[in-house]
Amino acid sequence: MNNKQLSNLCLAYERQECTTSGPKLEELYLDYFNNYLTPQVFCEHLGNDSPDGLVLDLVEHALSLGREYNHRKRG
Repeated sequence: MNNKQLSNLCLAYERQECTTSGPKLEELYLDYFNNYLTPQVFCEHLGNDSPDGLVLDLVEHALSLGREYNHRKRG
């Protein structure tokens, strides 16, 4: 995943443009929550496919949206 793809995913969720962006962000959040200690390490792992790497602030924002979706779905 690269910065543009992650940014588009976040934007689609925030604008409620599609029904698949929420579950995808939730999947990222749950992967982070269950397997990583810090957002920095998750960012490095997630950005391995991208030649420039990922921007930490963007990853943290995506994790926040995934957390929001997960908690809203349960409550």
